[in-house]
Amino acid sequence: MATGSQQFGLAGKLLLGGAVVGLISLFLPAASFSMDVTGQASFRDSVMGLRFWQGKVALAAYLAVGLLTLLVSKSAASDSRYRNLLFGLLGAATAALILAVYLFVDASGSGSSFVLPGMKGSGGAGIGAYLNLLAGLATAAGAALMAKEVQLF
Repeated sequence: MATGSQQFGLAGKLLLGGAVVGLISLFLPAASFSMDVTGQASFRDSVMGLRFWQGKVALAAYLAVGLLTLLVSKSAASDSRYRNLLFGLLGAATAALILAVYLFVDASGSGSSFVLPGMKGSGGAGIGAYLNLLAGLATAAGAALMAKEVQLF
């Protein structure tokens, strides 16, 4: 049996890389906003991805993707006993993608700006939302590639 990075093909590397990047992205700012009161004060803040409910559920999904990827190596993936684990991996990766898209839409929904007499403000998606979306795409692509490699469907 191969060890290290030789144990996982491209699908495993996408899954593990996406899970790690996804976990990191949840601790980065997902949404940022600022408000300026002319001549008085200004307020700037950012919210990390774990403050959203999608981030909390995505944390569980990324942990599940990482754990299931480690449990199902490339050599064991073709064994019929691992079929249920592969379905779980596919479901967790799909959930991570859906939650990443939902978090991105939710965070960038604050991307509007407003101007009132003596006050202006703006907001938008932060770097964490973009990285989370990229991680969700990577995990979904890795799961689809692994399902294709082992002819799951």
